[in-house]
Amino acid sequence: MAQPFAEPCASGIIAAEPCPEALGRALAPRRGMVLAACVVASAMVFIDGSALTVALPKLRAYFGADYATVQWILNGYVLALASLTLAGGALADAYGKARVLRLSCFAFGIASVACAFAPSASWLICARVAQGVTAAILSPTSLALIGATYPERERSRAIGVWASASALTTAGGPVLGGWLTESFGWQWVFAINPPLALIAVGLLALFAPADRPDPRRFDVVGAALLAVALAALAWALSEIGPGESAGGSQMSRLPGITIAAAAVFAIVTLIAYALWERTTDHPMTPPRLLANRAFVGLNVATLLIYCGLSIMFFLVPFDLVERRGLSPTEAGLAFLPFTLAVRADGAARHFARRAGGAADRIDHVRAGSRRRRAGVRRQQHGDAHRAACRHRARRRRRGLFARLLGRADARRGAVDRRRHHGGGKCAARYCCGIPACLTMR
Repeated sequence: MAQPFAEPCASGIIAAEPCPEALGRALAPRRGMVLAACVVASAMVFIDGSALTVALPKLRAYFGADYATVQWILNGYVLALASLTLAGGALADAYGKARVLRLSCFAFGIASVACAFAPSASWLICARVAQGVTAAILSPTSLALIGATYPERERSRAIGVWASASALTTAGGPVLGGWLTESFGWQWVFAINPPLALIAVGLLALFAPADRPDPRRFDVVGAALLAVALAALAWALSEIGPGESAGGSQMSRLPGITIAAAAVFAIVTLIAYALWERTTDHPMTPPRLLANRAFVGLNVATLLIYCGLSIMFFLVPFDLVERRGLSPTEAGLAFLPFTLAVRADGAARHFARRAGGAADRIDHVRAGSRRRRAGVRRQQHGDAHRAACRHRARRRRRGLFARLLGRADARRGAVDRRRHHGGGKCAARYCCGIPACLTMR
């Protein structure tokens, strides 16, 4: 699968760019045209990835190739894209985002022309690798240019426009690719890109702000090691199992020892890449990231998810066209609900982020009102409680005073009775039928 979906970190790339106002740079007066150029540039990658999947059965029949060869038409593109994306971003920082994006758009259009006129499967694979190399530079540069052009207060709107455009191109790619394949041939799937490339180059030449390169070193050795390791591993995996031609006959494959040697070479190269990243001063993959469990877990989950998507997008078109007899256009329409659901989910997340900020502000205001009302209630309750306490205290004081008066009266009565009976001696006697112990003389 040639990456028919936007990367989840796309908005993060835009947001990570320093605000031009914070750097003291003047804002581009026609930022909308720069955004349109970046959207068109990204659309080439999305359309090329999603539209080609429904053309694979016709492409396989045209060249008489086996499934492994057709798989390499996709793998060549994906491997170059995955291996060189980090280096592509570093090139944009070193030589200027607008300049690198213009050159990469132009090169992507040339590579698409080479794909459209490919006379053999081998030629097409090489042209697809060239497409992947240019896409690895184009994709991160277009996103970084949006972040470098728009200030922080306007980036949410720019990200929303970019996400909406990517949703439309991703959803419409299979349908457009199916219609072009059925009506004109699989070559016309690649003919979409050259006009879009010229439009993007023209917009960037007219409206892009002046570049201010930020020279930095990038890990060329690491990029080469990773590309070689991934290529060897993908080749070894694609050669496992019996071969099959377009007519269904079995084809001989390379001996198992050769495939095993390629797999071992890929593993050794990956180990060499890991060791190199620990020694170089400018690593593509900083080793400290491995200590981040969330980072490792998310990348493993992403790997598993995209493995499933790659298998589905590679095999389902053959099932729909060759076994079920659907036309390429119908096969493209069969993919439409899935792509719409995935892109709608991404749009919903973006809307939720924007709506969530407003909801947080509303909740903050409501919480302040609730706190004020609760404070008033607490104050009223406190006043009532204090009044009740004062009332109870007055009642206790009154009762205590009455008891003290009663005791004083009782003592005076006892003294009078003692005097009346004329006794000062301590004696136990009955006075009026009540026993008493008189101790006062």
